[in-house]
Amino acid sequence: MTINFAKVKAVLIVNTSTTSGDDLLVGGAGFSGDAWSPPFNGDQSAKVSLPAGSALLLVNKIDGWAVTDGTDDRLRMDNTSGNSVVYRIVIVGTSA
Repeated sequence: MTINFAKVKAVLIVNTSTTSGDDLLVGGAGFSGDAWSPPFNGDQSAKVSLPAGSALLLVNKIDGWAVTDGTDDRLRMDNTSGNSVVYRIVIVGTSA
């Protein structure tokens, strides 16, 4: 699914796996040049590890994080195990 935001105000990601070791990696790693990096201090290769049964909440309520179409607009989810990792994600953003 593709959603177009000009700014993102909050992201909530929940790793719903109940199996130890089913960690979820969140960030822009692997997207050459178009990773969404503002919440990760501008580091396009940054990854946050989210263990099974954990949640990650990123909030920038006042200014939001810019999303630039085609150059700074992809958020990657990956897992560290060979298993399928189920997660839920909520993104709150604005169109301007």
